[in-house]
Amino acid sequence: MLTDIQTPSIWQIGTFIFLILAFWVIQRFALNPLLQKFALILKDKEYNVQYEFLHHYNKPLRYVFLFTGLYVSLSYLFGMNLWKIEALGKLFDSFLILCGFLGVYHLLSYYAVHPAEWKLFNKEKMNEAIFPFLCRFGKVAVFFLAFTVVSAQWGYNMNGFIAGLGIGGIALALGAKDVLSNIFGGTAVVLDKPFAIGDVISTEDKRLQGIVEDINFRSTRLQTFEKEIIYVPNSLLANQPIYNYSRRDRRRVRFHLGLSLDTPGIKVRNVIDDIKSSLIEHEGVDSQSFNVFFDEYTQTSLDILIVYFTNSADYTEYIKIKEGVNFIVMNILKNHEATLAPAIQHMNYNRNILQ
Repeated sequence: MLTDIQTPSIWQIGTFIFLILAFWVIQRFALNPLLQKFALILKDKEYNVQYEFLHHYNKPLRYVFLFTGLYVSLSYLFGMNLWKIEALGKLFDSFLILCGFLGVYHLLSYYAVHPAEWKLFNKEKMNEAIFPFLCRFGKVAVFFLAFTVVSAQWGYNMNGFIAGLGIGGIALALGAKDVLSNIFGGTAVVLDKPFAIGDVISTEDKRLQGIVEDINFRSTRLQTFEKEIIYVPNSLLANQPIYNYSRRDRRRVRFHLGLSLDTPGIKVRNVIDDIKSSLIEHEGVDSQSFNVFFDEYTQTSLDILIVYFTNSADYTEYIKIKEGVNFIVMNILKNHEATLAPAIQHMNYNRNILQ
């Protein structure tokens, strides 16, 4: 077929250039605005998934239009139908296939970063750790699927290639067992769902604690309370206890109030009773779960143990409630003229932000 190509005339060359420019102008000033307009209509009607689909297929569709224009222009230039040439026909089909997969790839990339935008299901039912993970897995699957389909288009036998992958996979597994363990660890984290993006977590030894920002194949990204970013291998998180502080509905406060040794017993009892009454009446404290007892008689103080739970797990609310209780305790001590034991740390708070 290549021998049938005619030498183009000046008129054909000029027409070729005109056709190329015409296709470019049409896709730039007609097709692009039309696709954007239609996408905005879908968005206004709250068809968000359909909007994102068309939005991410904007460029691939324009690429197909331009590539088609190139083939039409070249067919006119050389006076023959390029689609009838087997190699060029396969090239055109391969380009169409790649553009189709390109749109899916970009769509998965978007939802991996913005999982809450997937509106086919209610947000309450959607796990924001599983969906990004599946999108990333889908991107890898799209890459290999596109490679397989294009290879089949050109007549390559994939059986030998797949068999080679099996042999090479064994060698790869032996040489990259740490990477694979992290991938399987990430899969376990996603399936078990011990935490989701945005949760505050900590390992049992408290060496790793922070806010979950991302979960991918190999690692989980945490932001510490000092605003540092830590990338934790998934195998590490999958093989030890994880504390998820975001899934609790309240916080505990525990401290000792050390009164001076010369405080009369009746005064200690009155202080304890008033603190109990105040905790029952405080709207920020769980009135069903608190303890106030004369805990220890030491060589330096009479220790009253105070333990209560705040009704809110939010850290700012927790601090406000604890501050309010502290002022109440201060006023109770003042009303009963009770003094704290000197030269000791009489309020021994656990200063861990995650208590």
